[in-house]
Amino acid sequence: MSESVLNQNSKDSVHLFENKYGYVTGDGHLVQKDNPFFKGRELSLINTEKIDDALEYYQHLFNKLEAYVDKVLKMIDASPDKDAQSQKLDTLTQEIIQSNAIGDFDALLSKVNAQKASLNTSAGPLPEEPASGDHPLAADPETDEAQDQNNQPVLRLFEELTSRAEALSKESDWQYTALEFDNLRLKWEKLPVPDDREAYNVLWGKFRSAEADFQKRKAEHQLLQRNKKQSNLEKRQHLLEKLRQLVANKKWQAIDEVRSIERRWDAIKKLPADEEAKIQDEQYKASLALFDKNKVEYLVNTRQKEEDNLTGKLAVLEKLEEVVAEAGPAVKNWEVLDKRIEEFSTQWKKIGPVPKENTHPLRNKYREAKEAYYDKKLEFNPAYRKELERNHEKMLAICEETEKLKDEKDLALAARQINILHKRWKKVGSVPRKYNETLWERFKAASDTFNKRKVENLDVLRDQEQGNYELKKQLCDQAEVLNDTGDLIKGAREMDALMGQWKEIGPVPKNKSGKIWRRFKKAMDVFYKRRRGFFKEQREEQKKNLEAKKQLIGEINELATHEDAGEAVELVKPLQEKFNQIGFVPIKKKDVIYKEFKEACDVVYGRARTETRVGEAPRTPGVSKSTNVNPSRKITSQVIKLRKECDKLNEEILHFEDYITFVKPSKKGNQLRDQIQEKIDTARAKVEEKLQRIDELNNELDADNNE
Repeated sequence: MSESVLNQNSKDSVHLFENKYGYVTGDGHLVQKDNPFFKGRELSLINTEKIDDALEYYQHLFNKLEAYVDKVLKMIDASPDKDAQSQKLDTLTQEIIQSNAIGDFDALLSKVNAQKASLNTSAGPLPEEPASGDHPLAADPETDEAQDQNNQPVLRLFEELTSRAEALSKESDWQYTALEFDNLRLKWEKLPVPDDREAYNVLWGKFRSAEADFQKRKAEHQLLQRNKKQSNLEKRQHLLEKLRQLVANKKWQAIDEVRSIERRWDAIKKLPADEEAKIQDEQYKASLALFDKNKVEYLVNTRQKEEDNLTGKLAVLEKLEEVVAEAGPAVKNWEVLDKRIEEFSTQWKKIGPVPKENTHPLRNKYREAKEAYYDKKLEFNPAYRKELERNHEKMLAICEETEKLKDEKDLALAARQINILHKRWKKVGSVPRKYNETLWERFKAASDTFNKRKVENLDVLRDQEQGNYELKKQLCDQAEVLNDTGDLIKGAREMDALMGQWKEIGPVPKNKSGKIWRRFKKAMDVFYKRRRGFFKEQREEQKKNLEAKKQLIGEINELATHEDAGEAVELVKPLQEKFNQIGFVPIKKKDVIYKEFKEACDVVYGRARTETRVGEAPRTPGVSKSTNVNPSRKITSQVIKLRKECDKLNEEILHFEDYITFVKPSKKGNQLRDQIQEKIDTARAKVEEKLQRIDELNNELDADNNE
């Protein structure tokens, strides 16, 4: 307030504020100064602590008046009727004179008179005091008691103040409306209380209610603004942290990201008027300056690296062109050239970016060099030509399979197949360049045709997928029933069969695929866990069998010292039979225990053969005279060997069956499961065959022992 004149010792005689258009008296009266066109007047009684707000309000009113006058002058000037123009200019002059505002009325009215002069009409003398008008900025109802009492009852003035208060309560120009309420309250307090106290109290209640509504709306608005400003402060803090992080990590290449931070920072306008916002600004500017400083150095270094990369790629390109020059009809070993081409291509990819203006020209030269090499290879290398032709045939086959899908009734199955075909397409190698575009257009057209049909029949597709889902639910039910089966061997075969059916069923809705597979997998896991528990019990039994066989071997070893070798042979035979009847032992021990068993038997039979050769002991029963080989011993050896093979096969089957439960159904997974199942079936067939042979040998052994 540079123009203010302050004097605390003479409040009534010295203005608190004064400029060329108005002043504020020591007791708070805001007065409009006289001007050449009309006499100034008191505009309002204001709170002396809010002088700036009041002045800003009335200056704002003058700005609105200026805009209004300019608009009306243009409308008047556009009118063809000169008399009507003059009349409207007179009316506008009165509206200006009646306006309550602080500003340069001289200039405003001079502008109106200038337009009047252009009509060659006289503006005429202006009245010293304006009459009331309808202009929106016209003077408020005066509170001069004499005038009020001469023209209308005081109660009518209270009604007008109340009406204005109710209208103001809906305004959203918070600063100016608050000032207007202050003015209305001052005017209210200056009026005498009327005789009709009941009517007065009703009006006073309405006035206070209107003021309270406004204050409530203003408080809500201010709270909203405070929250918004605080939110903006937090948003800026987030941006500041991002900028700091980029600087701390020395990411000088993040130019676009920093520019984005700048744009977002500048877009945030409303902030709390406190120290925190100022500190944010300082930290932001410091971080941004540090980034910009290092960015320049980064860009210089980047440019140098790009230039170095350009040199490197030009060198690689030169080597590629040398290989292209070597390629021709005289080349005998194309693999050597292929290897060099591959090496140079790898080097090319490892080299970083080059200057932007060189990127496309250099890339085109690189592509042209490789195409030239493969064109020569196609021309002069029959093997390569055949390979490309085979790839051409593969792509043709894929195109044909894709085209057939347009008539496939099972849309769900076809949708899965189209995905498989796209994967196969990507795996097929190069084809002759002349076929590239044609093949791709054909494949894409077939894919698009199917996809269009799929989109047009989404309901059918969903129904089919839902049908597949119901079938897989049934398989889950059957798999869960197998968890309670008593025959785990048969159950394993049935579980494998269910897995086979699962693979044959088409896809289910995507949102149910994972859930239904987890259910089926859980059922398999429960079954095979129980099966593994069963085999664990078997292994415990095998350990007991091992101990029993060790005990028999001990008894056979004792017979090795029997005084009668022939009798010892007879005594060892039932022990051998008992040994063979004992079940499986742990696979890691079966070779060792069988070796011990065989060595113990060999000692007994060897002693008997020795005595037979010296003629002192009878021939061992069942042993040929010419060879002295005991047929029962030979059969027993075969049985033991077969049992050993069965043990090994059963261990393999158990291993494969455990492994197959961990293979997830997929294209590769299903292939692997099929391979494993084939091995299981083969091993089972071999076990059955060997068990049948063991039965036959045991029958022969029984026949020999009964002779």
